[in-house]
Amino acid sequence: ETRQPDEVPVQKVLDTGKILGLANHTVIIARDGAESPIADSAAPIRDRSGNVLGVVLVFRDVTEEKRAERALAESERRLRAFNEELEQQVRRRTAELSETNARLKRVLEVETVGVMFWDVSSGVMIDANDTFLNLMGYSRREVEARELTWQKRTPPEYVEMSLVEMKKFAQTGRVGPYEKEYLCKDGARRWLVFAGSSLDNNTCVEFCVDISSRKRMEAELADSERFAHAALDALSSHVAILDEHGTIIATNKSWRDFAAVNELSPIKAGNGINLLSRLIGSDFSVSENGGATATQLGIRSFASNTPLADLNY
Repeated sequence: ETRQPDEVPVQKVLDTGKILGLANHTVIIARDGAESPIADSAAPIRDRSGNVLGVVLVFRDVTEEKRAERALAESERRLRAFNEELEQQVRRRTAELSETNARLKRVLEVETVGVMFWDVSSGVMIDANDTFLNLMGYSRREVEARELTWQKRTPPEYVEMSLVEMKKFAQTGRVGPYEKEYLCKDGARRWLVFAGSSLDNNTCVEFCVDISSRKRMEAELADSERFAHAALDALSSHVAILDEHGTIIATNKSWRDFAAVNELSPIKAGNGINLLSRLIGSDFSVSENGGATATQLGIRSFASNTPLADLNY
């Protein structure tokens, strides 16, 4: 390594009578300049009386050993570098997984979204967040005991819909969004909207949101509309309902009966006509509205020959 000449140990052996070796990393240089690493030693030659008569030098070519040592050292260096890189990757991946788990935990803790994990083959619920369990009245023990299946918790009239979604899942790896009623533990029903996607190992994650309040409001609105129509139909006056643009969107029974007496279709009886766009001095288009007189349109009981242009709306 130092490229400095090494001291020949002959004289030291003669002086001390001890066996000596050359320093490590010693090389011997041939006449042609070729260098070979050697291991050597010098030992005294003694007579029967123990007197030192001379010195024997032993040289051994260790080129292959040195090459093997260098290869081993390089291998160990690469292994250390690989281990360090692997440790860094493990640390990065661990940090990523920790962050992912933290995000997943935040998702699972959302109080308005139920989360369920299913075994796709059997339909068994294998896990769920507290939001879903509290919403439906189930316990975590029931989940852990694998007692809950979508087949048991789905009312009979929604099974076919669920099977269609399962077929869709097999084709696309996704379900929903779709709405159906779901059975609570006490037998009560809740309206839920579902959506989910495939996970590894034949499992599926599904999210649900309670829409029971919305469904109740829709039912109440439908009842209110039915009541309003019934109330309008009970009136003897001719009544038309206009949208914000002035177009007739519905009429009551008296209006429709008047149209029927005059052999007019529902469209010719007023539906679709925009009254607010026709003012004094303006006439309806015969081709647009199907008639040129008030009687033909069923607006009110004018004489059959009353021109529309004479009416002030």
